[in-house]
Amino acid sequence: MDPNQFFGHHLDPLSLVGKAIALSLSVILSGSVGFERQCRGQPAGLRTHILVGVGATLITLTSVEFGIGGAGAHGDGARLAAQIVSGIGFLGAGAIIRDGLTVHGLTTAASIWVVAAIGIAIGAGPRLGEVAVVATLIVLATLTILTWLEDTLHLKQNLLSLRVVVREPVAGPARVLTLLAENHIIVQAVEFENGSAETAAVLRTMLVRIKLPAGYARSKCLLLLANEASIKSFDLT
Repeated sequence: MDPNQFFGHHLDPLSLVGKAIALSLSVILSGSVGFERQCRGQPAGLRTHILVGVGATLITLTSVEFGIGGAGAHGDGARLAAQIVSGIGFLGAGAIIRDGLTVHGLTTAASIWVVAAIGIAIGAGPRLGEVAVVATLIVLATLTILTWLEDTLHLKQNLLSLRVVVREPVAGPARVLTLLAENHIIVQAVEFENGSAETAAVLRTMLVRIKLPAGYARSKCLLLLANEASIKSFDLT
């Protein structure tokens, strides 16, 4: 089996044309993943994914040149490409946002990581470039079809982050939790924010992660909280 075959066509990965095709393919594949993320309003979208994919491909192409001693360069090519896997973690971490008790961006961080893997496969050679195409199709199916199934079958938990400021620092939190329980709203976690000594004497802020029952409207929960006299203010996201 010819390792330089790309879907039945011979491609020289060491030629300028072969490298240009590899970089162009990286733009298409990583861009398709980034386009899906951008359509869903994620902070890391089309441009970020393309830059990650092209960068991973370029580094891998350079690693191959190092490995064969091309362009007068010598060294262990695997060591250079291996740094992509560890280094991309820092970029992925930037896409993860913690908002109170809720964490956003885990899927986007994973998509950045897998785009880097796709770029490495493209740069490694035409045969692995075929695998990169298949992997991209799997990633797109995961991000689109499985998301649709989750929404259709209601598999995704409807978790919300609730920030409540109560007027009575001692009895207020217990009253809020009792109110939620009486309305069958499931409380997943509770945290309390530390304020100044003067503020803590009259107010207390609590962060609650809740799950609304099936068919329970968000507007009903807002009305429930608004009618509680011990609550000074609240924010439901």
